[in-house]
Amino acid sequence: MSLLTEASLIVTPNGYNVGKLYSVVPNTTLGDMDVVRATSATRVDSAGLVEIPRTNLLLQSQTFDNASWVKTDTTVTANSSTAPDGTFTADKFIPNTVATNHYILSNSFAAGINTISVYAKMDGYRYMVILTPVANTSYDLMSGVVANSAGSGFISASTQNAGNGWYRCVFTLTSVSTSNCFISGGSSSAAAFFNGAGDGTSGVLIWGAQAEIGNVATEYIPTVASIRTKFAGITQDGSVAQNIPRIDYPPLGGCPSILVEPVRTNLVLYSEEFNNTNWTKTNTTATANTTTAPDNTMTADTITGIGALGLRLVQTNTISFTTATSYSLSVFAKKGTNDFIQLIASNSVGGMYANFNLNTGVVGTLGTTTGTNPTSSMTNYGGGWYRCTMNFTTTATTSQVGSIAIVTSASAARAESNTLTTSVFLWGAQLEAGSYATSYIPTTTGTVTRNADVISKTGITTLIGQTEGTLFFDGIVNNIQNATSNILNTNKTPSTISSIALTKIKATNKIRFEQFFGNGTFDTIELLSTNSFANGIRTKVAVRYKSGDFAMYINGIQEATSESTYTNIGVKSELFLNDSVTIFAFQESVSFNSAILWKTALTDDQCILLTGASFSSYPEMANALIYTIQ
Repeated sequence: MSLLTEASLIVTPNGYNVGKLYSVVPNTTLGDMDVVRATSATRVDSAGLVEIPRTNLLLQSQTFDNASWVKTDTTVTANSSTAPDGTFTADKFIPNTVATNHYILSNSFAAGINTISVYAKMDGYRYMVILTPVANTSYDLMSGVVANSAGSGFISASTQNAGNGWYRCVFTLTSVSTSNCFISGGSSSAAAFFNGAGDGTSGVLIWGAQAEIGNVATEYIPTVASIRTKFAGITQDGSVAQNIPRIDYPPLGGCPSILVEPVRTNLVLYSEEFNNTNWTKTNTTATANTTTAPDNTMTADTITGIGALGLRLVQTNTISFTTATSYSLSVFAKKGTNDFIQLIASNSVGGMYANFNLNTGVVGTLGTTTGTNPTSSMTNYGGGWYRCTMNFTTTATTSQVGSIAIVTSASAARAESNTLTTSVFLWGAQLEAGSYATSYIPTTTGTVTRNADVISKTGITTLIGQTEGTLFFDGIVNNIQNATSNILNTNKTPSTISSIALTKIKATNKIRFEQFFGNGTFDTIELLSTNSFANGIRTKVAVRYKSGDFAMYINGIQEATSESTYTNIGVKSELFLNDSVTIFAFQESVSFNSAILWKTALTDDQCILLTGASFSSYPEMANALIYTIQ
């Protein structure tokens, strides 16, 4: 009998849905983990791109005959032609014979920068117009080009050839208040509504309307009665991709993992819009949307020096920091005609800085005018992009800002004065309270909080070894800020129920296993690894627990044993993956390649092979685990 068939629970980066992470074993719903986050989050997808949830804010996006679209002197004939997706679902917009404005009106969407798009095709009339109270754009559907644009809120307009005479017409604008989308069409390139008399039969085919926050038109998301969001291949009603487990990939390729992170808030405003006035430009210019960003949208900005002394971008959203508190400042950066940038955290009593070489991907000089030097790191996201991070600790209770500077070298001094006219590309700035940077959190007008990932399962007494068993973890503890990081544990009430917990200690980087007695105290049998294990390195841990026979194995080596005895009290019925409110009330950033339970204490040989460099001695396990994560 193989190890896999003996396991009672196997969780890998496998199938998932809203609120669920499906187990490999058992092949019933009993082992499926519950997932709660209640906010949006980002991940790195299988192509190595930062994936941001996208929301279509328009209702009935393919059914313009629906009452959600208010018609004015216009008829909409449903399902009149073949749509761009090959289905017979395209509707026809037909102006009536009265010489007046002809249009259909959508539901309202939020103020701010929005991009509206709709697929359109000639069917008697040549032009189609997208209009809002602050801007409008008309499109020539014969030539497939933008015909005319106007209005104080206008930002940009474009067309995308969708084939067979169809064009996706795209319109980006800034709205100062809640707005609606008007769609009109007719025989002349009017700057606003078509207001001539129609012939009652000619019109424009339309399909796939979308309004989304931001300045790019992303993949179309069909809607019916609710706005809809797409993330990680799942579309759900509502404006946030909540409770979807994050199957996260390394940016440069490799096997995925289940990303579990603590709550964090991005304190930077307009995190992708360095041309916004919330970023003060000192002897620099910021040109918006000049190149492809790490999320594969044309939203990265070019930052260029103008040849005067001191080249900096400063976030005007100052933060009231407290003394001796850890923060992380990060930004995605790519070399343009300059190789180097500098991140700066400054306040009235001094500041910290870190330099980065965007050509080699190597960090440079670190420094501070007061206090302790920061730390820094660079993560390669491919295509010349690096996420540059500076971790620092505040030295005083004061207002503080984050700055980004163009500098001459990787060893340049803080806030170097120079006269460069060179450039870099920037995207995705983030400032968060914490000693390390977490996954990217996009912002616009306000700060944004991503809640902690909570992945757990209750009522699984039959899957957990009560008096004996084996617990296995394969993954990465990415970083630790608090004294102890939770990795895996059973019940949250160890003083009354005999519980088990696998943790990692920050001060020593040692891994600890505890068998709580559950006898009214927090007394335990403890196993502590002999060796230390650095954060950010994939580690395999197996712990055998049985009264009088405890052992811990890490990466193929026996690390600790105990012959202590205990009496099982209560029933182990819960399992938590790096939970934020478990035994030690600390949640850190942990990536899970797999978590496995056995209801029996595995042998020394099995545990050594299980945690070794490969599964070569258990090919059926290797094949099964590899299969589940494809």
